[in-house]
Amino acid sequence: MDKNTNELESLYCHQIVLPGTADSAESEISLVDLWMILMQSKRMVIGVFLGCVVMAIGLVCLLPKVYRAEVDLFPPGVNDIANLNFINKHFEPQEIYVEFTKNLQRKGVRYKFYIDNDLGRFFSEKTSDKNELYSVFEREFDKRITVRKKNAKNPSGGINVLLEGTRSELLADWLEQLVNFIDRYTVNGLVKGIEAEVNTQIELLEMKIATLRRVAKQQRQDRIKQLQEALIIAKRIAIKDNENNSLPVERKSITQQASDNFLLATQAGIPLFYRGEVALQSEINSLIERKDESPFIPGLRKLEAELAELKNKKIDASLSHAVLVDQPARVLDKPVSPKSMLIIALSAMVGLMVGVFSAFIKNMVFGAYDDCEKGHVLPQQDAIVQGKE
Repeated sequence: MDKNTNELESLYCHQIVLPGTADSAESEISLVDLWMILMQSKRMVIGVFLGCVVMAIGLVCLLPKVYRAEVDLFPPGVNDIANLNFINKHFEPQEIYVEFTKNLQRKGVRYKFYIDNDLGRFFSEKTSDKNELYSVFEREFDKRITVRKKNAKNPSGGINVLLEGTRSELLADWLEQLVNFIDRYTVNGLVKGIEAEVNTQIELLEMKIATLRRVAKQQRQDRIKQLQEALIIAKRIAIKDNENNSLPVERKSITQQASDNFLLATQAGIPLFYRGEVALQSEINSLIERKDESPFIPGLRKLEAELAELKNKKIDASLSHAVLVDQPARVLDKPVSPKSMLIIALSAMVGLMVGVFSAFIKNMVFGAYDDCEKGHVLPQQDAIVQGKE
């Protein structure tokens, strides 16, 4: 019997049983029992809790502190873009502001600012590898820029630009330089477009003026030929000088035969040759000696005035702005990352939970073996032993 009892005890002692329980169906776990279990392992619970908190504090101290700079931007005023509006070109403030926001979010423009200001020296050593340089730009600068609308319901409202980084002393300057760079980039792009349009208008006016001068010169040559032919006719019919420019009745039939090709509208239907040799020769000499056609071209002076205005118009890009900065960029006093209190609080909760569960598991495992060592045998074991007897 003793041998059988020892075998059964050895067998059933490998089962994990709560201490002091004889029948799982009849036993109950009270809060007092749980509290007693925790008190028995309080050192372990407290140790695990404090260990997690200490590790969290160490992690917070090791993680780099990330700060945030921000600036508020709004559409430019009418006076800010007045220098861009002239001739037939007219911009609206919102139109220029939309162009600025597009450039602000373009990665290519940001990369140009990054390269022009040599910001790479703050993040890594100088390298000739363009791929590595671009990777550093994306990781350390581009992905740390955030553009947010101040009012999502109002597309024409202002925007809030954020820049995060570990160099708190430089973030505000970088953000202001970025805004100024994109402001200049946008205005210069608009100015180039305006200048291209002005140059096109200048070319068109110059072509028009040159055409008028060429046509006027050809008209002068045509006029000379008309007068020369009229002079020949005047000599043939012996009209030396006609002061009255009147058409005699007795000579009407003769002039009517040659008037088909030499009528001048300004002479009220009087044939050109009837002006006489003196007048015709004088006009021919005057036309031949003429050096400049400009005074005789209708509308030429107006075109020349427009051309001079376009050529004299200079756009000073420094007087125009594509955005209105509400106030200078500022850096928040406290870092936005890591969130120290949140990390420590979560670590404390995890440490407490792990400590409590560890206490219960320890009690379940070691408590069962303690009962076996003290000779506690479950009722089922007694029944089996009695049956074998």
